[in-house]
Amino acid sequence: MTVVDAATFDRLAYQACAHPRGRTRLCLHDSHNEPVQQMVIALANHGYVPPHHGAGDGKTYTILAGRLALVIFTTEGALASATVLEAGGPRHLVHFAPQAWHTAVALSEAAVYLETAPGPYGGTAFAPWAPAEGTPAGEAFLAHLRGHAERGTG
Repeated sequence: MTVVDAATFDRLAYQACAHPRGRTRLCLHDSHNEPVQQMVIALANHGYVPPHHGAGDGKTYTILAGRLALVIFTTEGALASATVLEAGGPRHLVHFAPQAWHTAVALSEAAVYLETAPGPYGGTAFAPWAPAEGTPAGEAFLAHLRGHAERGTG
């Protein structure tokens, strides 16, 4: 049994903020072969996750602490939507299609969310049109996405 409480949120958020990649996670599943993959993820506002998609029946994000935007892209890389989730706010959960190009953007210092996806884990494909993580272009893209999400386009 794994118990996740406010102290866990705080610890994960602190670790994400201190990590150069701006994220950390706590896996609730035992292996990539489990039928359900669940992770508590903390994403700091400097963390850039290049747009990606996976296999399976879809994915669900549930906000636990902070503010997070789920950004969806078209196949060609155009911004399709941004849905803002906020702990204590009007939106708490979003479920989206498995082949949707997407990324998450922290709109608070750190956002903590539960990611649930069907297993077994089938890998991740990164968008060929997106800038790479750890590059100036990736940092500029993250700033662009944050601005898009903050303007309330979702």
